[in-house]
Amino acid sequence: MCMLSRIHSPSAQKRIHLFFDIGIIIKGVDGVAELVFGIFLILEPSGTIPALLRLLATRELGEDPHDFFATLALHTSNTLSIQVVSAIAIYALTRGIIKIFLSVQLWRERFWAFPVALVVLTALLFYQLWQAYITSSLLLVIIAFVDVIIILLIALEWRSRKKIITHQHTTNQHLL
Repeated sequence: MCMLSRIHSPSAQKRIHLFFDIGIIIKGVDGVAELVFGIFLILEPSGTIPALLRLLATRELGEDPHDFFATLALHTSNTLSIQVVSAIAIYALTRGIIKIFLSVQLWRERFWAFPVALVVLTALLFYQLWQAYITSSLLLVIIAFVDVIIILLIALEWRSRKKIITHQHTTNQHLL
């Protein structure tokens, strides 16, 4: 039995649909988290984040003067301007709103949302991979891997739904 025929089996389709549902819930929760983070950045006093980073970094550097992450946090706290925080806030708000909107539309089974989600999430994925390359962030690579899986699940679900619609249309044509 070839791999493709196993994907088309009814039990495999049910599993794919279940993982699709889980994936869009993850994307929705991710969108809510980004939205909340963006709102927090807009509402917080401008010096709070740099002060918090300095406090945490200074404490950690006292224990280990060569700690990479503490050094990075301290450097970031000294270079974080209001404009940078505002840009991050707008970016997080935009991504959050887009992810929430697409997750809701996919959950509501809006057929048009499948190709739109594939294009938008793929574009966000490429930007995220570019950010991972620039920052050498392993976390962004891991998140990107999860995003690739979710994008594949959306594509499989869309293909499955297209087949169902085509089958229904063909059946209705035969009845006429």
